[in-house]
Amino acid sequence: MNSKLKALVILVFLGICLVDAKKGHLKKNSLQTATEDIYNIYFDIPCVVRLYSDANYKGPNKQFFENNVSDLSTYQINDFTPEESRLNDKTSSLQVSSNCKVTLYEHSNYQGRSKTFWGDVPYVGDDFNDMASSFKAEVRCRAMLYEQPNYQGKAVELFDDAIELGSYGMNDKVRSIRVIQGCKAIAYEHYNYEGRSKGFANEISWIGDDFNIGISAIRFVKSNPAHCTVEFFRDWYYTGARYAYERSRPAFDSGFIKGAASSIRITPGCKVIVYKDEGYKGKSATYTSDVAWLDSWNDMISSFQISPIADS
Repeated sequence: MNSKLKALVILVFLGICLVDAKKGHLKKNSLQTATEDIYNIYFDIPCVVRLYSDANYKGPNKQFFENNVSDLSTYQINDFTPEESRLNDKTSSLQVSSNCKVTLYEHSNYQGRSKTFWGDVPYVGDDFNDMASSFKAEVRCRAMLYEQPNYQGKAVELFDDAIELGSYGMNDKVRSIRVIQGCKAIAYEHYNYEGRSKGFANEISWIGDDFNIGISAIRFVKSNPAHCTVEFFRDWYYTGARYAYERSRPAFDSGFIKGAASSIRITPGCKVIVYKDEGYKGKSATYTSDVAWLDSWNDMISSFQISPIADS
């Protein structure tokens, strides 16, 4: 499910809840259920970044769904001449999905000075205006803590490390937990990150009898800091239109002509399985390194799956 469709699902779901509320049919736990459903959908939403050439979100701009862009000079904006549309050294404002932060770098390949932003920024500042040549975006770790097993009872959303859960009213009360994808919550027996500890990732409907003593502090770590990125190029030897992805896609975006890939670049340690038909169907082939010419697979790819080789 792409980000636009997920956003539509969220809006429709909230709309239904509001209509029910106006009719007087909103059940006691409907609002909590709505929050939980949104959080579940949110698990799989990648970072989305849009860079603007002018301040206040104006001027030529481009949206990115990949989290790591090593060279902005390789990107162009439609309806502008190639030289005018180069994004290198032209960022004045930006927007980033609320679950993420973005770091701009002065030079390509994440070199030189850097500056990090949370959320939308109408102006990147005089110190970084028209300076960005690459960027990295990453999900901000967060978790939903529940007072009862199976995600029931009082719920508190935690966005940052908590040296003590008492201020959240959850000291020794957490019995189930949801952690955003790509992160792990390390729970501690005592405040100040002391005592026994246990790591939790994804959805945990019961924290376990071994840790029913209670949780007093939590800190986050990235469970998988390495991201797999696959770049598809329209022409051979990594030339022509370029589209980068960090997640499997049952079909190419509308911006990429179906099957029009002639070369591929793959993050070391990762693999991509390409399919002749959409929906991961039909003939397939697996690649674990860059391919300058797809040969028999030229202009044949309709869907693909990305994963670390370690997951094989």
